[in-house]
Amino acid sequence: MLLVAIGVLAQQWELSPRSRGSAEPEVRMAELQAELAAERRRADALAQELASVRDEFSRTMSRINDLFWTVEILPDGDITLTYLSANASGVVGKDVQAGLDALAFREGLGHPDDAEAKAAFTAAMLAGEAAEVEERLVGYDGVVRWTWSRGTPRREGDRLFFDGVTTNISERHELAAQREHVLDREREQVAMLEEMHRSHDDFIALAGHELRTPLTVVQGYAEHLLDDPTMGREQRAQLEIVVRRARSMSDLIDDLFDLAKLNAPLGTVAFAPVDLDRVVEEAVLAHRRQARQRGITFTTTTEPLQVFGDRARLRRMCDSLLDNAVKYSASGGVVTVTVRGEEDTAVLEVADQGIGIPSEELSHVFERLYRATNTTDGRYPGTGLGLSIALATAESHGGTATADNGPDGGAVFTVRLPLGRPEEATD
Repeated sequence: MLLVAIGVLAQQWELSPRSRGSAEPEVRMAELQAELAAERRRADALAQELASVRDEFSRTMSRINDLFWTVEILPDGDITLTYLSANASGVVGKDVQAGLDALAFREGLGHPDDAEAKAAFTAAMLAGEAAEVEERLVGYDGVVRWTWSRGTPRREGDRLFFDGVTTNISERHELAAQREHVLDREREQVAMLEEMHRSHDDFIALAGHELRTPLTVVQGYAEHLLDDPTMGREQRAQLEIVVRRARSMSDLIDDLFDLAKLNAPLGTVAFAPVDLDRVVEEAVLAHRRQARQRGITFTTTTEPLQVFGDRARLRRMCDSLLDNAVKYSASGGVVTVTVRGEEDTAVLEVADQGIGIPSEELSHVFERLYRATNTTDGRYPGTGLGLSIALATAESHGGTATADNGPDGGAVFTVRLPLGRPEEATD
């Protein structure tokens, strides 16, 4: 810059009239030296400003624990490093200096298992394409780090440059590995729980079979003795207790069997077309005698609706809902049974005028062995499995079961089943 300034001043001096006239050479020389000094000061100021900017850039880069680099792709395919940030300990285990051979920070430290990924990244750079790669680098300190390098090409005239940044992503990979480890443990625990459920169901089946035979014998002998006209009143009362208890035990075993079956995969459900209205009407007819003995009447409204499912299980579901309604209804009450269609859904609703369900317990009534607090005073015998069987049946058919209290008292149970093909019901 100073040489240019000197040349310009010299040219001005040669062309100046004073240089050809009366002006003294010494005066002109002083003026020229003053102008040269001013140019020198401006050049020094620019140099200082440039140095300050470079220092600030270096300080900024030193606070970033990433490796920034720029390479030039030569026409013969060689790669020349043109810039490399110094602070790179988080990537390669120590700080590096600009002057390091091209890509030596990456090429010489690459993990052998990532050679293919590294080669693809280098090929993209040579082709002048944007690229990125995740690979492991074996640092100068011997530590293996996962890194993420990415960059974009840049042209300056006929020259091709590639600006890139390399980031340490070891923590992300460690978190991913920990997540996979946790998922593996969860999968193992799920498999263990499934095995425990299978063992539980096997135990129920075995225990049920072992108990059913003696219970059948006890119940049979007791009922046979009740037919003896010579039986005394006290003996008859005792035998009736035996028969009732045996029947209760038999019902409990049946409930446990049903739950074990419903725990099986949905594919085991024998899906076939079922007229839901007929199943419900049969269940109501079977419960009329029991209801009549307690002064309870049924009001039934149905419309022809066909669902796909297991007829025996659907009947068992209806029996559970009707048993529940009759059990908790007072004498003179009415149980309303409705079957209706809503778009692509069949709706079964059973409403009673009984004691209802405490509002804070509505979400628990379908849980196994759960009995509402207003039913545990001994007036309402039961196993606490009927409603859980109803819910399990509905869900195994792709439906739902809900409980609520009626506006005028009593409980309302609603089952919704899809009106679809079997594959749709089991999705």
